[in-house]
Amino acid sequence: MNIPRTALMFCTMLASFAVCDRETEPAGLPQSRFIDVMVELRKAAQGVQDTAAFAARRQAILTEAGVTEEQLRAYLTTHIRDLDHLAAVWESINVRLTKEDPK
Repeated sequence: MNIPRTALMFCTMLASFAVCDRETEPAGLPQSRFIDVMVELRKAAQGVQDTAAFAARRQAILTEAGVTEEQLRAYLTTHIRDLDHLAAVWESINVRLTKEDPK
């Protein structure tokens, strides 16, 4: 298969732009992943009385998602002055929790 140099160069540039875009996100954490992890953490915290069990579950959730607590904090720190953004993020989390709640 013979790919013209121009097409190959174009594809390489697109790939590099995608990587650069990912690097500009706070601590490398996209909004969608932040929301996914926070939803899982909130679900894990519901009705939990044993703090040690929750701490273990929390760590398991973070590990499964490939996210650190520092990345979560960095995301919040980056957006701390953008209250509209944070309100939209928390609303998304709430909607997902409400939608997934069988009550």
